[in-house]
Amino acid sequence: RGMFFGGLASVLVMVLMLLPDVPLVSADCTQVIGNGGEGLMRDPKHPAVDGKDNYVYVVFSMYNWKWEAYNIAIRSSSDGGQSWGPTYWVSEGANEQDFPDVKVVPNEGAGVIHIVWQEKMRDVSGNQYWAVKHRAARPGPVYDPTNYPNYWTGVVQLSNNGYGNDAKYPKVAAGDEDDEESGDNSWVHVAWQEDVDDTVGGVEWGIKYREGYVTYNANSNPMISISWSQIYSLSSDGDGIDAIHPAIASSSEVLEPGGPVQEHWYVVWERSGWIEFVGGMSVPGNAPTMGPVQDIIDTGTASEPDVSASFNEVDVVWQEPEESQTAGEVFMRKSTDYGNSWGSAFRVTLLGYPAVDLSTWGPAIDVDSTRIYIASVCFTDSSESNNEVYYSVYDRSSNTWLYREFNPQEINYPGAQQSYPDIAAETLYLLNPPRTCGHLVFENLTQIRQIVY
Repeated sequence: RGMFFGGLASVLVMVLMLLPDVPLVSADCTQVIGNGGEGLMRDPKHPAVDGKDNYVYVVFSMYNWKWEAYNIAIRSSSDGGQSWGPTYWVSEGANEQDFPDVKVVPNEGAGVIHIVWQEKMRDVSGNQYWAVKHRAARPGPVYDPTNYPNYWTGVVQLSNNGYGNDAKYPKVAAGDEDDEESGDNSWVHVAWQEDVDDTVGGVEWGIKYREGYVTYNANSNPMISISWSQIYSLSSDGDGIDAIHPAIASSSEVLEPGGPVQEHWYVVWERSGWIEFVGGMSVPGNAPTMGPVQDIIDTGTASEPDVSASFNEVDVVWQEPEESQTAGEVFMRKSTDYGNSWGSAFRVTLLGYPAVDLSTWGPAIDVDSTRIYIASVCFTDSSESNNEVYYSVYDRSSNTWLYREFNPQEINYPGAQQSYPDIAAETLYLLNPPRTCGHLVFENLTQIRQIVY
């Protein structure tokens, strides 16, 4: 940890594990998994991570010299982040691609890796606009889609927008640890923000949602097929108030052993300093049902929410300015009945410095059946000249925060500025005994830009 590897852009790896006698440690698996100083790749940015069945998947945007554009790349590990396979382009071409997200449904069900991103399109007149795209692959080792297309679906545009109405910042959810007996079908849920103002030059951001019903058949070509729903508007549009920065999570219930999956899904977003929430349910053969928009935080200063879910529990985090206009703290609110009612909001991080750098895309959260992981980028002191990545871990079995209560543990990477954290919780069964871990990624900027995992 903290080692530097040369090159225009390097990618390092790090895994956080829960051990029986040590609450949280960094495993000795730091290594370069991509070097932007070689070949056709450089300048990685905006990473996302997920892991299931001992596999870890990291997606990010990276400059592709071949096309002179940023394209979406993926790399996978089969041993919890200790070693890594090759880097492949999820999608490549002359169109700019950015802000990917990834979610994995494990092998026991309709095993699928879902990847979404935004892509700059051109209409017949050459006008440019951002659209939301999706592609899926079978889980396990990642194969080059150019040489093994049957392992991948085609690229699908999910947004139905055009010039003057950008669609940006997509987030994806699909299944979780609950779906191990779900047979060969599952759901995928995608949310994004889209310009809903149809006037010339006008902009008003709203939140869109679309879901797909996934069928997996190892004997078909391609192995994965997805039937997509219509697009739904979740936010209250038309009042001139922007709804931005969505996040999404889901949790599954098997209706009968080996049968179809009923899936709960949850979307949060920021709207004029408030955090809004919509919960929904997907059932095979039916249109999704969704509840009303809830204003779960109304401080007027809340921003950058994230959400995670496991079984009936829904956890939402966000950031608020506290120490200054540029530094603040992470707050959290919890529901234990699928988002129908909520406990009181509370502060996760300790008041004072280190304090959250509010410019770094907000906190990230993920949860499994035993623990909650929260990551954020914090200024180390009141000078606000240096930041580092911090994380907190909550043990659900004992209802306690590990380390000092609400005080995150620092991941120190000297001499750099960090941003854009993402985290995924997983139980690594390759360890004996199995152990829960948090897979963490973030941008790391010195004179060059890196991605640390």
